[in-house]
Amino acid sequence: MDAITRLKASIDQTRPIVEATTPSQLDGATNCSEWDVRALVNHTVGALTMFRDVGTQGSADPARIFGADLIGDDPAGAYDRTAKETLEAWADDAKRAGTANMPWGEMPAEMALQILADDIVVHGWDLARSTGQSVSWDQGLAAETLEFMRGPFSDPALRGTEFADPVPVPDDADAMTKLVAFLGRTP
Repeated sequence: MDAITRLKASIDQTRPIVEATTPSQLDGATNCSEWDVRALVNHTVGALTMFRDVGTQGSADPARIFGADLIGDDPAGAYDRTAKETLEAWADDAKRAGTANMPWGEMPAEMALQILADDIVVHGWDLARSTGQSVSWDQGLAAETLEFMRGPFSDPALRGTEFADPVPVPDDADAMTKLVAFLGRTP
């Protein structure tokens, strides 16, 4: 699946998880030790905002974006608006065929959008897990995400501090379980 199709699928899969998150759950803990549920949703909207800004303005200021409260008292509304704007910012085939000036450096736009799609899928899982939601995961989307993530992040040097070491899972585990385990999460 191309990057924009995968990004839309990722957004669509995570949307009902954000919508089902109640205000009383926003202060709850997550498996991302540095974030509570509010911060996790805010980070997800922040990632969409950063990519929207790169798509519309040519660059983004992550300190401004991730230092702001982007969700207020309407996490689902903020997610929906920002997701729509991000998809619109990258709708042009020619723009996606070019490069994206990301805060960490210039890269092919298609690759940048794949990174965003991966972030949305994985943080959707984090949010569902943290709020006790049962989700019927798109296993094809999870398999593509895992394949993409295995490319650069199989090298321990490139994993950095972003991901813990992979967690072992059975060979017959589903794709979403393999994905989150590969990224150091305990399924």
